Amino acid sequence: MSKSLKLQITAEGVETEEQFAWLRKKGCDLAQGFLFSPGIPMRDFYALYCKNREVGEVGEVDELERTGGDLTETTIANER
Repeated sequence: MSKSLKLQITAEGVETEEQFAWLRKKGCDLAQGFLFSPGIPMRDFYALYCKNREVGEVGEVDELERTGGDLTETTIANER
């Protein structure tokens, strides 16, 4: 149904290569889970995000941690 609505399908909780292969065969567009990475602290995520997107500074995560903010598109856009 999602394909007919031109929506991307995201699978969450993918833990094995077999699950990932089955999902790809069924047309799943995106996947996340322990197969790709365990959960990581926000500071580590933000450092990786900045490295891959070339935005912000790792020190900026202090403000997010202090205020309990989320890494939303608005937050990222304001950092540029």
